[in-house]
Amino acid sequence: MIIENTALSILLSEPVTKLANWIFGKALVATKNRKIKDSLQGLAEKITDVAKVKTIYKNDSSIDLHEFYIPTRVRNINIKINKIIDIDKKNIIIEGTVGQGKSIFMRYLTYQEAKLGKRIPIFLELRKLENNQSLEDAISSTIAEWIPIFSKKNFHVLAESGDLFLFLDGFDEVSRDNLKRLLNEIERWHRYYPKMQMVISSRPGDDIQNINAFKVYQLDPYRYPEQKALINKLVQEEDARNILKKSIEESPSDIKSLITTPLMVTLYVMIYRALSELPKTQSEFYKNIFSILSTRHDKTKPGYKREFSSKLSESKLQKIFEEFCFMSFKKDELIFSYPRAVEIIDICIKDKDIQADPSNILQDFSKVVCLLPIDGLNYTFVHKSIQEYFSASFIIGKSEAFKSSFYSSYLTKFATYSKMKSIIDFLKDGDEYSYNKYYKIPFLKEYIDFFEINQYSNKIIDNILIENNVHDKLNIRLITKGYITSVQVRYPKNIQKISKKYPKNI
Repeated sequence: MIIENTALSILLSEPVTKLANWIFGKALVATKNRKIKDSLQGLAEKITDVAKVKTIYKNDSSIDLHEFYIPTRVRNINIKINKIIDIDKKNIIIEGTVGQGKSIFMRYLTYQEAKLGKRIPIFLELRKLENNQSLEDAISSTIAEWIPIFSKKNFHVLAESGDLFLFLDGFDEVSRDNLKRLLNEIERWHRYYPKMQMVISSRPGDDIQNINAFKVYQLDPYRYPEQKALINKLVQEEDARNILKKSIEESPSDIKSLITTPLMVTLYVMIYRALSELPKTQSEFYKNIFSILSTRHDKTKPGYKREFSSKLSESKLQKIFEEFCFMSFKKDELIFSYPRAVEIIDICIKDKDIQADPSNILQDFSKVVCLLPIDGLNYTFVHKSIQEYFSASFIIGKSEAFKSSFYSSYLTKFATYSKMKSIIDFLKDGDEYSYNKYYKIPFLKEYIDFFEINQYSNKIIDNILIENNVHDKLNIRLITKGYITSVQVRYPKNIQKISKKYPKNI
């Protein structure tokens, strides 16, 4: 938990006193000591603020990150990470996807470094850089908040000394206008200030990973121990904790594949808290999630109903979100620039003749419902299955003619078949009648017709290709034409005698 500012000031006294001596020089001892004390207090307050965050679980107020922080695992690091030296002594990149806890990890490491009292840790959110503002100016301004006479000339002394430690959060949030200049500045610092360690967080595939001076470390997904530990932090009631932990342990693979980040585990807990029941499938996981996230604070405030920025009702907002998911899914879009997201929303509301500002709707998707959060400069779904589930919801609400056309396209085009499978699975759960009418029955009929299947005979055996396979197994395929997908099955060695009866290529 957060220690008191006074205690943190004492821990930081050595590096700050050294810095203050450079700055204040030969000032009167009493004056200098008072300024050092004020500086220590100011820095302690800034670092304490770094350890206070808002979360999706309790986003009405800032809380101590230690209340919910679970030790983050880093790939290929086999020890518990309590401080940055547990990872590396050199400049590094912390890489993670949306909802994986990059910023929380960076804040935690900043606070832990302060407690060591060896270097002055500076945490800077790169998205807050002003246009054309250099990193040096931004950091100097940050230090000047607790040492008012600090200037850029002092920065060089501090950086050269090795007493400064930079935690630069969210490189993927840097605007394109500032990107090249910032990359050049970071590379230059690596050469000029070899004693100054830098830790930068970013999502995969950003330009910062290409700087040879930095080693990239990837955050590992949550496993069962981390899932249990987070539930213990979020849920006070022991019975509820035990139910949730047991349900995760016994959950099917499609649920396990969802809850591999802190964000998704938190959503899992929120669903249970709201409904008093646990999702057994991905469909159940998402069925009420829009409403739960939209009204998660309202139930604790009698007579209060949250108003969206768009001024729309929850049902209208969800309908727009469903169409947004469907349109973006068809275009294979998962990540959106602000203009692109607004463009799609604008099309959706015109289809429905809704009068609302698309930018306000996007803000509701991102900050109120939190299913399309900002990740760096762009917006992205918290999980791909969010897009797939709400695309299916959009289809379910459409006309019979639309559904017939959709399933017909799915049956007759292999590219559509492979792409749409996840949505079809959601449709099977949510609209079984249409699934059977427009997909399952036509598919079975085509299969029966193609192989001339009746009560007494069929031509399946005439369409089998048996191939020898490594590992002493056989690969059996149905050779099909038209639109029926081939079926591949591996059989063990003990039926290899079949290959003697039927030639290898039929």
